[in-house]
Amino acid sequence: MFEQPPLTDRDVFTRGFLNGLASIWLSFILSFVWSLWNELRDGSLTIRNLRSDIVPVWLVICTLGCLAFAFPKDEERLNLFRSGLVTAYVAFLLLDGACWLVKF
Repeated sequence: MFEQPPLTDRDVFTRGFLNGLASIWLSFILSFVWSLWNELRDGSLTIRNLRSDIVPVWLVICTLGCLAFAFPKDEERLNLFRSGLVTAYVAFLLLDGACWLVKF
């Protein structure tokens, strides 16, 4: 019905990057809720315990989320899409590494 112009390379890269950021955000929320639930259940809620629980769970959930987004069905320029996704994932790995180095 309505003709849309084809996506530019930048649009395809941005779509992959935003999918990676969405995966990072959702995985953080899931890992935070999971870790908070575990700490409240055990009765030992401290910032240090919560941080040490969140970071490895966040890494695993985010890796699975980025892998799930890595195989879209409707993307014609898959390499550009995946490069945006990998860029977001590398930024996440740097953020996750910084979380391990921060001392409270």
